[in-house]
Amino acid sequence: MFPKLNRNLLYNRLSLIILLAILNFHKSESKNLEIPYIQVNKTDGLPSNTVYSIITSSNGYLWAGTNAGLIKFDGNNIRVYNMFHGLISNDVFELFEDNQGRIWLSTFKNKIQFIYNDSLFSHNNCTFLKNLVLKEGIPKYYQDKKGFIWIYCSNQIYLLDEKNRIKQFVLETYDKGGIQAIEYQDSMYFMGYSRLFVYNYGTQTFNASNLNNPRRPATFNLYNGYCYYQDENLNLIRLSDSIFKRRKITVYSYDWKIPLIDSMFWTKTNAGFKLYNKYNFGSYRILLNNILVSGVHKSKSGDIWISTLNKGIIRLSSDKIRNINSDLPVNSVIISDRNLMYTTSNGRVILLDRFKPKYDSTYLIADGKYRSFRTNKLTQDGDRIWISSDLGLFTYNFNTRRITNVALKNVALKNVFIENDTLIILDNIEVSFFNKVTQKKLTSTDRRKRFYSYTKYLNQKIVGSQDSLYSFDKELKYYPLNIPFHYRAMDLDVQDSLLVATTAEKGIFIIKGHTVLKNLTTDNGMVSNTCNRSVIYKNYVYTATNHGIHIYSLKNDSLSYLFESDGLPSNNINDIAVDQDTIFAATEEGLSIIPLSALKYRPPFPCFAQPVITYQDTLWNKPDSVSTRTDKLLLVKVNALSYTSKIPLRFFYRIKEIDSNFKETREQNLELRFPQTGYFTLEVHALNGDFQKSQVLRMHVFVQPYFYQTTWFKLLIVLLVVLILLGTYLILLKAARRRAQIKHETENKMRNLELSAWRSTVNPHFLFNALNTMQGLFHNNDFEAVNQFIIEFSSVLRKTIDQSGRIMISIQEEVNYLKNYLEFEKVKRHGILDFDIQWDDDKILKWYIPSMLIQPVLENSLKHGIRQNGLGELHVSFFLLDDKIRCVLHDNGDGFKEDDLNGENSKGLRLITDKIAIVEKLLKKNIHFSFQNRKNTRGEIIGTETIFLFPIITNIRQFPDIESQFKDPDPKV
Repeated sequence: MFPKLNRNLLYNRLSLIILLAILNFHKSESKNLEIPYIQVNKTDGLPSNTVYSIITSSNGYLWAGTNAGLIKFDGNNIRVYNMFHGLISNDVFELFEDNQGRIWLSTFKNKIQFIYNDSLFSHNNCTFLKNLVLKEGIPKYYQDKKGFIWIYCSNQIYLLDEKNRIKQFVLETYDKGGIQAIEYQDSMYFMGYSRLFVYNYGTQTFNASNLNNPRRPATFNLYNGYCYYQDENLNLIRLSDSIFKRRKITVYSYDWKIPLIDSMFWTKTNAGFKLYNKYNFGSYRILLNNILVSGVHKSKSGDIWISTLNKGIIRLSSDKIRNINSDLPVNSVIISDRNLMYTTSNGRVILLDRFKPKYDSTYLIADGKYRSFRTNKLTQDGDRIWISSDLGLFTYNFNTRRITNVALKNVALKNVFIENDTLIILDNIEVSFFNKVTQKKLTSTDRRKRFYSYTKYLNQKIVGSQDSLYSFDKELKYYPLNIPFHYRAMDLDVQDSLLVATTAEKGIFIIKGHTVLKNLTTDNGMVSNTCNRSVIYKNYVYTATNHGIHIYSLKNDSLSYLFESDGLPSNNINDIAVDQDTIFAATEEGLSIIPLSALKYRPPFPCFAQPVITYQDTLWNKPDSVSTRTDKLLLVKVNALSYTSKIPLRFFYRIKEIDSNFKETREQNLELRFPQTGYFTLEVHALNGDFQKSQVLRMHVFVQPYFYQTTWFKLLIVLLVVLILLGTYLILLKAARRRAQIKHETENKMRNLELSAWRSTVNPHFLFNALNTMQGLFHNNDFEAVNQFIIEFSSVLRKTIDQSGRIMISIQEEVNYLKNYLEFEKVKRHGILDFDIQWDDDKILKWYIPSMLIQPVLENSLKHGIRQNGLGELHVSFFLLDDKIRCVLHDNGDGFKEDDLNGENSKGLRLITDKIAIVEKLLKKNIHFSFQNRKNTRGEIIGTETIFLFPIITNIRQFPDIESQFKDPDPKV
């Protein structure tokens, strides 16, 4: 028996032990952290699930060292380097990238290798690596602020500068456990189990001092001059003083450096991670419990990658998203002040404490006879939840914790709404209004179609059906909008003056009044047009689609997304609710609870070209401009780094200056040919499995011309062609001119011959007539008359010869000649002749008419027309008629016979017509000539009338051929 005091003390101690055990149990439970993650393992192409280390290179690739080689991962394709490709050992323990993009490797072998532009370099094919000889151990790497690379192993240290020049140091003490390197201020610190070596950049020498070793090795890192290390019990400790003052810490042989990621220190345990907040070491969280982790790395894009020894590679999603898994799809979700309720596809309605949403605290409501085929929507009204299903309407009462069937004659309910004391039921046939208390039907629509949604907007009742939006006031009417709306309106939500209509075919519509402000579809950012529910919350529209959650900012007009890769259990979202900065999403794989603080901006993933193979070389670092030729193939290997989906990428590309639309391909090698020279722009982007678009790759291509494709060469060819054509033209023109000149000369000669022939005809004709007259005078012995006749004949003959050698003469000259000739004829006739010559205006005397046309007519009248025994009369008149000079000749002779009117028997008439033809060719103008008998009122012939119509020619110089070519070469003849 224990004394009373001792028993009380014992009870108190036992109670304390039990309490501490309970507290410790709960504390251990609270340490476990379940974070959604994506796993990449052997089924995805990894050579092994044992991964020692992991990094992301500066160009975004993921590199991992395994026990079966080195892998390069771009989110879709895995490339393996092993001994078959030249790797010294398949066990790759450490990876390190320098600022030149070289990936340095550590293996079991004491040989150094690195990868640059996808090629392996070692002492076999790299000059400076031949001088880096390690005796034993695994090499490690560090790059200081100057860009120098430190390669260290055991007591050997090599310094490699930016020009690949090597400097070697040998430490005085051999550390069996290896060493680690840290740069602090202006010195490098190399730490082993027992010694600390400090390299001074100024003196370029090492100093050594002893370390106070604990019993077991520990890991450490340095932040802001403080040393953080993990002790033998795997707890995280920070030294209060600088490590360089206390020197009581040593290193772990495997070089784990306690990374600081997102304000959390990641320390390894025997299974999983311990995560400490950098501001509070009093508590920690366990991550990836019972998984053998070997490394952790945060990429520039914000993704956290973990290498494991038994699970391959893991990419963590947001640690703030909590998922409640379900064996069946979750159809609907609703939240109240304290509770969370959701329904499943088999009719279960599950009630949870919203602040402790775990299955061990769930409450199953629907069971037994109340189980329905499918529940659709939930609506809260005070202390009751109204549940619409395919088998009718049910209610759940929070006070009685019971579910009740509401006996309404409706089937396949789509939704239910509460408005004051009215129940609004939407089903496959109509919209019905019931009294909430008596459950008697008040009114309904007469349209036989499916209805899905209801709201009040601008003092109107708006319902969404299978084909459009309707307003309801005793009867349904189409809700007028500025654009056609013929889609299934699955949901309606109102905030202030905005109405958001969610459709199953055309995304979401942002409506104000009767105007659609914006229609969000796959054409302008939506991943899917199939939308189920939208909620407006704090100037954001949260939309549940069949491909993730879409978040549209009404303020910034921008879209963001949540997918499985972010931690959702499924991309198929059936329903969504938002309350107190938390999203509750009903998915096909369970319920997801997402704080808005877990949302982060997802930038477009990178898209780049590497390498670019031209006809000359392989370009790894893409230049601003790539050169090629028109007859050469340009090979561009494009890639996009999207680690959010395992579905292969789709690439879209075009030559901007040639193609109006993008071409789609799943091939990464683009073979491009350019039909013409000049500057072009290649545009490429990718779509991942989440239908996210990558950054747009733009690569400028200069298609260089050959010498025969240059502009100067083309101009030269054009110039030569022009010169050839011009020369040909000039030759042809010269030949044409020569032919024209010959033709002209020939025509002139012909006209001269014609004129000569004409003169030779006129002159003998005139002479013949004159000699006949002279013969008659001699026969009559009238010598005085003969003497006068010879004088007049001489004058007339001179003028006749002169005028017959000219084509054109002035009317004044013609009048003078005619007067002289008629005086001559009057002498011949012994004065039995009367004539007159008249003109209406003196100005016409200066104008020109053809010579020797009027005289033959007068001569013909005197010979054949005028009566020989009577007084002969001749009248010549010149006057202006319109734009012609009219010359009319009258005589009082016996007129012409019928044969003479045809002109066939008159040689004088033929001479006149021949000369008119010649003059018309020269003048290129028409001359009218006609003659006829004159008759009195009784029809008797009283003489003849001859008419000429000459063109008006005021200046003979405008006809140089007439003036120069047809003058009588010997006018004296």
